[in-house]
Amino acid sequence: MASNTREKIIDTIISLYGRHSYEEISTKQITEEVGISKGTLYWHFASKEDMFKEAFDRCYQKLVECSRMDIDENASGLDCLKRRLKNMVVFNKNDPDCMRFLIKHMPLMAKQLEIQDEAFPFKKELYTDVLKYLQKGLSSKEIVDLPLDFLCYFVLYPITGGLTTYLNRDPQHYENESLIDKMIDSIFNAIKATAAS
Repeated sequence: MASNTREKIIDTIISLYGRHSYEEISTKQITEEVGISKGTLYWHFASKEDMFKEAFDRCYQKLVECSRMDIDENASGLDCLKRRLKNMVVFNKNDPDCMRFLIKHMPLMAKQLEIQDEAFPFKKELYTDVLKYLQKGLSSKEIVDLPLDFLCYFVLYPITGGLTTYLNRDPQHYENESLIDKMIDSIFNAIKATAAS
């Protein structure tokens, strides 16, 4: 029962914070939504910040696991990046609350990650895979020789947010795999090296 209550609290936080900012949500709203007392809430979590961090961590870890599915490490760097982005589209389709929560609060957490490295050991996971595939693509000249930081942010943030936002506006597009493949191809054409370069 206790673990079910804790799960329900986290699920509620993910749903609420996917629609609202950190400041907009009160512990009273959380308790009302879950149907528990304030005492029960604080029995499970020491603070609102702890609840938020655990919810973020859970969504983040689920995203990391999903983003690594079916990636052939022997494929080109660009193919690995495309597969990773397609996995993120699948994650967004299957768990939209988590994706909304991550997209909305990633900048806030990124600031905290820089300040509190030890509190967030998954920081490395945010960049490791993308950097590995970008470096592979840069080495083979299939990706334009640009600063890695720029390329990493280019892949991690605007693309994921823009693509998933577009798909969420018309969810029937999720069923059109060839359209998703075309969109992903066009995205990565922007960072592919041209024959002239």
